[in-house]
Amino acid sequence: MVAVFCEAVFSGLEYALNEVFLRRAGVHWELLNDAEAFRQHPASCKVNYSLQDLPGVQIPPSGWPHSAAIDPHFKPPMALRHGFLCLFPGDSADGFDLFAMVFWFLSRYEEYQPFRGDSLGRFSPEDSCIPAEWQGFPLVDMAVNHYLQQLGLEPDLKTETAPTVDIDIAFRFAARDTLRSLGAAARDLLKHQELFGQRVKALVSGRDPWDSFPWFVERMQHLPEARVFWQLHHGRNPHDKQVRIRHPRFIRRFDEVHRRIACGMHPSWDSHEIPGQWEREREAFRELAGHVPVHSRQHFLRFRFPDTFRRLEQTGIRYDYSMGWPSLPGFRAGTSKPFAFYDLLQQEERKLVFIPSCIMDVSCRQYQGIDPATAIRTGETLKTRIAA
Repeated sequence: MVAVFCEAVFSGLEYALNEVFLRRAGVHWELLNDAEAFRQHPASCKVNYSLQDLPGVQIPPSGWPHSAAIDPHFKPPMALRHGFLCLFPGDSADGFDLFAMVFWFLSRYEEYQPFRGDSLGRFSPEDSCIPAEWQGFPLVDMAVNHYLQQLGLEPDLKTETAPTVDIDIAFRFAARDTLRSLGAAARDLLKHQELFGQRVKALVSGRDPWDSFPWFVERMQHLPEARVFWQLHHGRNPHDKQVRIRHPRFIRRFDEVHRRIACGMHPSWDSHEIPGQWEREREAFRELAGHVPVHSRQHFLRFRFPDTFRRLEQTGIRYDYSMGWPSLPGFRAGTSKPFAFYDLLQQEERKLVFIPSCIMDVSCRQYQGIDPATAIRTGETLKTRIAA
């Protein structure tokens, strides 16, 4: 048990306390606003979240947030403390407001503010006020671990590899409409002879060049946190080009993967704009898997707070894996740990849990232009920072 004294409770404090103590240290907390009751409290761990002279570890309150309303121009103060970047630094040389920092990062406060966005309208690293040189560090984890150690609590430093795969397009040539395949073959014959040769080879051999399912299933099936996300919609836009999901070959591969690795849905590009589209894709998943999905990751990591995640919750999703930068290895929410969705507009903690990611192959290859060996070294560096 951790006893926490606070004179002025801000909206979201209980959420921050849950994230710091319950999720990361596995201990319960009690919030008190009576100084004498706090002094007499039997808890061996005490946090003095005030400027009063009281027992326990003092965390200087910053006074933020000042109201429940979102300030479109607010940027948190920052300073170097204990070898890392801290938000809401106090007047002393080493103190900072841990709970305000945790709340600002995990609520994704800056993603509710106006931002320019990248070419696809997504919140980008350039939109964040966190300096680029610190976006590759799990700043929330570092800050929480610092104070947990002061309290004599054991921070969670264990790491595990949790690979995930998005199935945007299952096959290069297989499981497609016959007329479209014939038209594509004729086009390739006239304009892309090499591609036409690959198409003929796949037809004759029965082996599709993009059918890598046995390869990754063999490597992922023994990892309990591995996930595979399936795009289940062929749309009228350049971003949704899945094959026929009711084709026997697709169904066979889906079943082979689903029996060995936990699977989820990969909502299509425009699913949040078309009424009922998410529900249709959820039903398609249920028909294939025999149950409704509880895991999900947004196609192209395209989402908006809080609407996307409210709708996912309503659809039955409990775990979302979209919390990562599309263009950059690093920690979008400042953490490597799962955390609860906090709806800033409703001022409440929700049931949906984010499972953040820190590195993606497309980020390394397409956006950063680095080779596989460099990408692996980058991943190892991130893993070292998580365990620090």
